[in-house]
Amino acid sequence: MTTLLPSGVDRVEYTSAFFQATRGIFGASLKLSVFYGCYVWVTHTLFGLEMVFVPALLAGIFSLIPVVGVYWSSVPGFLVLWLVDGRLLRAAGFMLLQIMPTYVIDMAVYSEIEGGWHPYITGLAVAGGMAYFGLEGAIIGPLVICILKFTINLYECVFDNVSNKQTVLKTDSE
Repeated sequence: MTTLLPSGVDRVEYTSAFFQATRGIFGASLKLSVFYGCYVWVTHTLFGLEMVFVPALLAGIFSLIPVVGVYWSSVPGFLVLWLVDGRLLRAAGFMLLQIMPTYVIDMAVYSEIEGGWHPYITGLAVAGGMAYFGLEGAIIGPLVICILKFTINLYECVFDNVSNKQTVLKTDSE
């Protein structure tokens, strides 16, 4: 396998480029999914709503697709608080607590991805993978993006090594 890869790069650099690509994309998705699942669970419990599991699960899934807001999983809780319990102010506060983290948490987590990948690339990878492969595409789509990111990282390592060798050759010849 290593004979197919470009020469001039160590095996350590190959693995570093691979782990950097996968950790960035899958790590950010996992962090957001776990955070939003737990956050929706806690807020629904604090507001005394009985339906907790389904919105938390939906929030975890919606966090993988940046096109769909995570707060949409809390609309049934908002409607219960407003229409069933008759507490409009409490329902508005509940929805405000659901909307606010999307403006802070998402950008904080996505900014941790090295290489500046935009969150919509991951979202499009999930959506495109699901459209093409079905449910398994939620994993296959981001995996394809990881392969692309790995290739970019790998060739950045190759070009860094080539430029370093040229610099060494220039200093030796002088």
